[in-house]
Amino acid sequence: MIIDKIISYSRVFFCLNRKKEFNSIVTLGKINKTDSVLDIGSGEGYWTKEFSKRSKQATGIDPDEKAISDSRRFFKEANLDFVKCAVEDLPFDQSTFDKVVSVSVIEHVESQEKALQEISRVLKPGGILSISVDVLNEDNSTDEFRKWHQDKYFVTHYFEEKEIYKMFDEVGIKPNPDETIGIYKSRLAGKLRSIFIRNRKALLPFFPLFVILVSLSEKLLIGGKQSPQIIILSGVKI
Repeated sequence: MIIDKIISYSRVFFCLNRKKEFNSIVTLGKINKTDSVLDIGSGEGYWTKEFSKRSKQATGIDPDEKAISDSRRFFKEANLDFVKCAVEDLPFDQSTFDKVVSVSVIEHVESQEKALQEISRVLKPGGILSISVDVLNEDNSTDEFRKWHQDKYFVTHYFEEKEIYKMFDEVGIKPNPDETIGIYKSRLAGKLRSIFIRNRKALLPFFPLFVILVSLSEKLLIGGKQSPQIIILSGVKI
């Protein structure tokens, strides 16, 4: 169990963008201690546990039985629960949750339309959907990197921002495009990300250096500006 937990945590801590994604999701989602939160695609459960620290109740869902089993073993907080299911078929009543969140998940599901319909169904009126999404395209990445990334992480569709806003509208969630946050807006930062995630094991000793270089590149837009590789966006259930 200890070894499994170390492996699980390593995937969390040695990621160049996950903490910023999480913090941005919390900010846009306006998550607070009165909220019931649903985390779509909870994986090993770490980020669901972090959501539970900021909310009244957090529920993580994932279709992977081992991920759910590990999450239940690793994290036993009283206000935390994990359920095995797919986002396209959520086993919850209508208007159950105050907030729905996900960390780079929607681009991996089989049917984004059905997933968003189900999310809208379980979200209370006035509730907030806050998610991060990989939006790789010709402007911010090479064809070769997108192909590798798609195959490696089982991406079913790369979205454009306006496409996601349209899908939100179609399921009764009013998007907040003015609040959208972008990550990897610098060409150098995007290049550093692609180098690191493709050679993670070999470059692990240099992780702190990559974090610093990516941060500086983003602030100074070194290499020029590009459309972001990841966006964090939100919408309110009408």
